[in-house]
Amino acid sequence: MIADTGFCSEKNILACEEAHLEPLIAVARDVHHPGWRERHSEPALLRDNATPMQSMAHRLESKAGRALYALRKTNGRTRIRHHQVGDGLSPVLCRSLKK
Repeated sequence: MIADTGFCSEKNILACEEAHLEPLIAVARDVHHPGWRERHSEPALLRDNATPMQSMAHRLESKAGRALYALRKTNGRTRIRHHQVGDGLSPVLCRSLKK
């Protein structure tokens, strides 16, 4: 399950694990334009006694976790909206076309 920062809580993480879902919930805002070392590095090993919140944060820091979390940005509605504005249609015109 992929969710934004507003849903990050120990209770939500435990609920996901009880439902046999792997939670990928942002712990904090990501830094825009991180350096190449940060983008291509793996996090340090996770401690044996890590809390569920620490485990999830560790998953998000991994390359695979970052790739999965990036999927939240892709939905049809966002792409259609970008195409409408990018094709020269103004937002007002787009709204009037729906009627």
